[in-house]
Amino acid sequence: MRRHFWIAAIAIAALAAGWWFGRNVAPTHGSIAAENASPDVGNPGANARSNVPKPTTVRAQSGLPTNTTSVSKPLPPPGTPLKQTYDELKARADAGDAEAASRLFQDAQRCRRVRQLTRLTPQMAKRWLDEKTDGATAENLQVTDAFLGMAQSQLEFLRSNATLCSDAPEQVDSSLPLALLAGQLGDLAAANCYVGGGDTFGIPSGVVDHPEWLSEYKKNALAYADAAVEKGDWTMVSQLAMAYEGNVPSLLGQVTGVDATMTYRYLALSRLGVQDNGKDQAITHLDARLKAMAENLTDEQKLAAADWARNAYQSYFTNHPKNPAHNSFTVCPSGGP
Repeated sequence: MRRHFWIAAIAIAALAAGWWFGRNVAPTHGSIAAENASPDVGNPGANARSNVPKPTTVRAQSGLPTNTTSVSKPLPPPGTPLKQTYDELKARADAGDAEAASRLFQDAQRCRRVRQLTRLTPQMAKRWLDEKTDGATAENLQVTDAFLGMAQSQLEFLRSNATLCSDAPEQVDSSLPLALLAGQLGDLAAANCYVGGGDTFGIPSGVVDHPEWLSEYKKNALAYADAAVEKGDWTMVSQLAMAYEGNVPSLLGQVTGVDATMTYRYLALSRLGVQDNGKDQAITHLDARLKAMAENLTDEQKLAAADWARNAYQSYFTNHPKNPAHNSFTVCPSGGP
């Protein structure tokens, strides 16, 4: 029974948030970097970041228009089956319609989640409905109830999106290109999903058949990460910190490489966005990560990183001073469980 407890706990965590990644990005080397350039001398990771192109350059390189077009007509009513709207939304997004690109990305994410849950939820719910409760501890019963509650919310999500996702195009299974398109047009949620690999687990669906997506990702990912940080996006700060830290395998980490200085910068920035009340274990964990990373740096490097973080916080996060992503986050939200 104890074994079942841990299986359930893992399943609940995975299904509740699409998976925890502590993957919940960090400032770019623009004017901030220029003020603190000297500490990066001899640091390959930092020097590479200083040459990251701005998002407008990336869009031009990718062949997309550099300016979004105004919306010429209203979007289809919410809930309209994606099989009916996909071609129209895609064409409008390709032409630079930011609202259409975001709508397409959001609807596709919902339908991807529907397909995932359609495969998983019924069999998992049945398994736990059939679970023997004779002799179960209160702890075991609590976990089972929590899992069944999650399964119920997932079934409700499936019902509420049945019309939207009925016979949805198979393209919804590949998030990366749709996330890139919406991210290029200013959708921060899409940019985070793209930088996170286009999927909750960071493994892009469809990439085996489209290896060019990886080349495109390598060229674009850091530029979009930097742009999101400049817009005050805490989720991207956390993604970059984890990528440079290298403790969790990720597509972004393969672009950044492991870099203690860059990790410390983003962790220091993340720390500025939280208030320590003495009870938050997540903040304690963040402080422990900072301390561990500091052991790999000189005093000069730590001071430079702290200065950079303060400058970035003041420059980019005035309108978003509190960091909700210091502990955990979702990189590819679907709008459901």
